Amino acid sequence: MSKRTDRSWVVFLSIEILEHDRRVDLYFRPDGSFGFEAFRRDAANAGVWIPIQFYSGPNYGSFDDLYDAAVKAVTWLGDRKRSEPELKGRVARASDRYQGRAAYLSVPTASAIEANPSRASSASSSRRTRATSPSPS
Repeated sequence: MSKRTDRSWVVFLSIEILEHDRRVDLYFRPDGSFGFEAFRRDAANAGVWIPIQFYSGPNYGSFDDLYDAAVKAVTWLGDRKRSEPELKGRVARASDRYQGRAAYLSVPTASAIEANPSRASSASSSRRTRATSPSPS
């Protein structure tokens, strides 16, 4: 994982070119915003994915804003959008699927805590563990 991305960000789709040496990760953050990062890999780096731009910084408030920004910023993704008109729909479905899963797995509701008080402490503990885990080199 790139040091530019946070472990709490959930990648809902990675899009690669046919040569498998360029990739864009689309993700959402716990605060509900979206983001993306572009990567490359080559033999000189032992096949490790290396971020090639600083796209991960901006927060996009909607899926449409994210998709439009990624397509404008990453040349080959724009080319792929033109050659695959169904790409946006596929990306949107992936986003919807993972947002629903993240909402389910995130902070428990008050009624869930009343029904199972141990869930609140285990959810809090897992968030602390995830936030303090060291990043792999």
